[in-house]
Amino acid sequence: MPTRPRLPLVSRRRLLTGLGASALAAPFILRSRAFAQAPHLIFKTDPFKLGVASGDPDADSVVLWTRLAPEPLRLGEGLPKGPVEVEWEVGLNEQMSRVMFRGTSLARPETGYSVHALARGLLPGRTYWYRFRAGEVESRIGRTHTLPARGAADMAARARIAVASCQRIEQGHFTAWADIAKRDIDLVLHLGDYIYEYALKEDDIAKRIGFDVPRPVLAKPSSLNGYRLRHALYKLDPNLANAHAAHPFVVAYDDHETLNNWAGDTAPNMSSADFIKLRAAAFQAYYENMPVREALQPNGAAMRLYRGLEYGDLMRLATLDTRQYRSPHACGRGDKMHCDERFAPGRSMIGNEQESWLLGQMGRGDTTWNLLGNQVMMMQCRYKDPSLDIIDTDKWDGYVDARKRLFDGMAARKTKNLVVATGDIHHAFAGDLKMDFDKADSPKIGAEFICTSIASGGNGSVGATASAKIRGDNAHIKFYDGRRGYTLLDFDRQRCEASFFAVDKVATANGKVSQIGKFAVEAGKPGIA
Repeated sequence: MPTRPRLPLVSRRRLLTGLGASALAAPFILRSRAFAQAPHLIFKTDPFKLGVASGDPDADSVVLWTRLAPEPLRLGEGLPKGPVEVEWEVGLNEQMSRVMFRGTSLARPETGYSVHALARGLLPGRTYWYRFRAGEVESRIGRTHTLPARGAADMAARARIAVASCQRIEQGHFTAWADIAKRDIDLVLHLGDYIYEYALKEDDIAKRIGFDVPRPVLAKPSSLNGYRLRHALYKLDPNLANAHAAHPFVVAYDDHETLNNWAGDTAPNMSSADFIKLRAAAFQAYYENMPVREALQPNGAAMRLYRGLEYGDLMRLATLDTRQYRSPHACGRGDKMHCDERFAPGRSMIGNEQESWLLGQMGRGDTTWNLLGNQVMMMQCRYKDPSLDIIDTDKWDGYVDARKRLFDGMAARKTKNLVVATGDIHHAFAGDLKMDFDKADSPKIGAEFICTSIASGGNGSVGATASAKIRGDNAHIKFYDGRRGYTLLDFDRQRCEASFFAVDKVATANGKVSQIGKFAVEAGKPGIA
């Protein structure tokens, strides 16, 4: 792919110096003269230990996030009982000597002392830096940028997006996030399983993060405070914190942010009433800890998680919610040898309202590319040997009529240049999306690139035998790998390139990252070239 024309940026060495572990290790940073007169509030320790982040950018605005937590794993410690005034500012350089925008937000206890400041009036396609202040303490400096505006042909000629998911903290180090933080990218697309809800073993987690944690942090979350503590534990990882501070994120929700394999209003081994209460707590904690717009703030157990953004006229990105509106699992949850219910008409993966919205987004035809952020594997994965043909009913294979309805709707609307980015399954895949996967000559409708996990599943392996079997039995699948890592998507007017990166080991912190596969989709030609 040709070199991407970009506005001048600081060097990655200088950026990471500003964003690195040294900033996390400092007890706190006293305010500079750039900020207004501080309110009379003194913290005994740094209230910004959970870092800073930005997200949901458009051409003239971006969300700036932080959450005050002087004692992150002891909720409320070191904070007043009422709201805390938090100032923020946005500048044109890393040193913050050219501040262009300032504002004030209230971090309230009822929203976990989180801040979701919307910086508006920004220029399109521009890199900015930002920071926060509470009392006499300043946060680290984060870096973000806005998306190009429509009509800015040169500015919107190319886009680079890192795609990641599944970061179970006790199963490995977040080495992939360290690599993402260093890269020159426009956006991070996180496709879910940001946290995991399982109970943690004290020795395992202490070994992984390097210090002991209070027992409430180890328990399986069953309340709002439990989910707040689990998010705080993850936010303390320096590699994840550096990635958030380096790039804007667009986040999507899968199941482990609440409970494994939930579907609609149901969850395994729980009454619907109990699950709805749990989901409300999980949604609230998720909102508090993600750089999302205030419009996403949940209303009890309901949260509008699907949304879209435009990267000029180069690309439209739509992120899905494949959990909240889906029909119950076909044949009960689990891997099934046979399950006719998955073919039943009327079953839905994303609900009627979201499906209508998505088809409207994908049918507009006013961008070169349509990128879909999707949580669970969309393409079919079957085996020719009936004794091995186990169907995972949690994936789109468990919602066959819903997938057909979606593909038919896209075909009717002449959706062009469709790329689906998916997470969830802890393995990397690349394959074609077809109108009928069982017919060799069936038309292709797009391509799907599934990123592997950041850490979930431990080190993993290349899986050469599994790869040969999967590709041999599924002609539309072109690539498989079982190691940890992420995917990088590069778009220009002619093609989309998907580069797969893997970490050789996540059991220790010194894993090496390498490129393990690269595939392309050419504009105007559905599927992988």
